[in-house]
Amino acid sequence: MIGAKSNATIVPMRIFGADAALPRGKSLPQPARMTIVFGEPFQYPLPANSTSLRGDELKALYLDIGQEIMRRIAALTPDAP
Repeated sequence: MIGAKSNATIVPMRIFGADAALPRGKSLPQPARMTIVFGEPFQYPLPANSTSLRGDELKALYLDIGQEIMRRIAALTPDAP
C-alpha cells in the first residue's frame, strides 16, 4: 500500500447520492444531490520489521491496512461533521 509505505497521511472519504446521479440502466447522469464526506486524516504506522516481511506475512499486513481504511470509510455518514 503506497500510503503506508510512504508514511503519507490518508484521508478517508465517501460519496453519498452517486447511485441517484447515475442509476442502473441509465447511460447519462441525472440531476441529484450528492454529498462528499471526509474523515479524520490518519497515518498507518508500519511495524519495525515491515521491510523484511514476505509472502503471507506481507499479504496479511496489506489486508490489515486495507481493512482499517475501509472501516474508517464505512463509519462515515452523510450527516458527519
